[in-house]
Amino acid sequence: MVGTIAGLLRRDRGILDVSHRSFGVITKSKDVPVALEAEQGKVGPVDPLFLKVDCHSLPVSDLEAGIEFYTSLGHELIWRDAAGAALRFPDSNAELVLHTAGRPIETDLSVANVTEAIERFVKAGGKLVHGPFDIRIGQCAVLLDPWDNPIVILDDSKGVLTVDEARNVTGNAAVNRSPSEQQDHSSTRGEG
Repeated sequence: MVGTIAGLLRRDRGILDVSHRSFGVITKSKDVPVALEAEQGKVGPVDPLFLKVDCHSLPVSDLEAGIEFYTSLGHELIWRDAAGAALRFPDSNAELVLHTAGRPIETDLSVANVTEAIERFVKAGGKLVHGPFDIRIGQCAVLLDPWDNPIVILDDSKGVLTVDEARNVTGNAAVNRSPSEQQDHSSTRGEG
């Protein structure tokens, strides 16, 4: 649990800027980070748990009709298999995933490591609903935040999907990241 803004404002630490780009961090007027205190008494910046939106997943009863509909709206096909397909959002590396698996509409968030993310999430007060379980690109889990909002997380620990010329999934390829990308927890594509 994070300390309150009101509690921080009562401290005599100068003018605080709550618009700092890192969640959980407040800066002094001279841009010196002052971290929010966690319940455990730890002080310091916290790395964001969620790295990016991986995909927005929609159930469809007819995959071919779904692909035809969304490609007619200008979305390029990225990959496909017997049970699903992904289409490109032009201004994002997130995917619009169509599937026939019977899952509900969901937005999947990318994390560096699902097992570690579950531990952090539960320690902060969230709940594990299901997982971790294997998916094509890595691991996945379903969580609930303290307000019972479902959150689906995934990682790409098995690598990104590879496709043939027709965009059919052919397998996985290892994710090769530069040291700076590994440090930034950046990941590449392929929903499971």
